[in-house]
Amino acid sequence: MTRQRPSRKKTKTGDRGTVVIAAPYVQELSEFGAHLGLAAEIEDDFCWSGFDGEIQLATFHPCYQFEGTDEEDVKNWTNRSPWPLFHLLREEEVSAAVDAYDGETDQIWQTNEETMRSLGKDKLGALIYGDPKNTNLG
Repeated sequence: MTRQRPSRKKTKTGDRGTVVIAAPYVQELSEFGAHLGLAAEIEDDFCWSGFDGEIQLATFHPCYQFEGTDEEDVKNWTNRSPWPLFHLLREEEVSAAVDAYDGETDQIWQTNEETMRSLGKDKLGALIYGDPKNTNLG
């Protein structure tokens, strides 16, 4: 099968700048590695389709784990969600948000991590999964 490059449409000012795709019933994405694999394919497709530099992908997953962190590190909860999620954002809007912080965006993720630590695993499990003991869905 030959892949064809999709036609590019200009977007109008005021069009939605973000899309969230949830995949709660896609069994293949229940494993975090498979989720990341699909995310890599999506990003490759952005490049191939000419959307590299225009669309940014953020991922969220019940078992999200940042590289170099322990599975139980509460910082992983900043990207955990009840289901596998793919968040597509317009890079121009991400850039505008970064500019609003004068490029000093470290405070955002640091505040997020501090919030996760202050809530603790039991509270996060209760908030996200409805069960304080469900803190690791691996």
